[in-house]
Amino acid sequence: MFWKFAFNQDLWPALISVALTTILGLYSWRRRNVPGARTFAIGCLFATLWVMGVCVEIAAVVFSAKVFWLKFNSLWHLPAVTTLSCFFIQYAGLGRYLTRRNLIALFLPSALAFLLISTDHYHHLFWTSLTPGDHVIEVVGIGTWISIGFVNLLGIVNIAVLLWLAIGSKRYRWPVVLMLAGQFSGRVMYALDITYIQIFSPGVSALLIIGLSFILYALALFNFHVFDPIPMVIV
Repeated sequence: MFWKFAFNQDLWPALISVALTTILGLYSWRRRNVPGARTFAIGCLFATLWVMGVCVEIAAVVFSAKVFWLKFNSLWHLPAVTTLSCFFIQYAGLGRYLTRRNLIALFLPSALAFLLISTDHYHHLFWTSLTPGDHVIEVVGIGTWISIGFVNLLGIVNIAVLLWLAIGSKRYRWPVVLMLAGQFSGRVMYALDITYIQIFSPGVSALLIIGLSFILYALALFNFHVFDPIPMVIV
């Protein structure tokens, strides 16, 4: 009974997001020898796991299964965002700052969130309540708000790095504009979804938060040949 699933129209926008992250992940992995491409591919993998979890959550019939898959997709939020931040740093030619110590510090919140989400039924730090409705109705706890704060902090770093790149080189201004738009759109939609108690269904939320961002990243990658096998930035 726990694994019983049914088709739901809300799956379509989530499946579109899965297709986008998968295609971009494969595209960048094939160019993994180009600086930043491997990191972007890993970020796409985390984003794909996130949206696949959303798909299974939507299709699940039993409420306990929906909660399980909600928690599963939540595990990948911080790893996806953090990995993409590392990509922006590498894309700007600042990969030398991603030392082992700095990477451990960057991904420590992801590891802590992973642990807290997995054990949330004991302490309810990430969700104070999860109740049934058309989909799982979440009341988020302090752990979620701290995670959002960390995501926004990374967003500030991303914006600063990308603006620095755009100011320093005209060649990168249009791809930077598209990437900044992707960052901005994803964070605004996520904030709206959380603040207004999930005004979007899970599938629409996945498309607006992840799908729209990756459409903009795709425009940057394909139109401006971001992963062509040449040095991206010389600093």
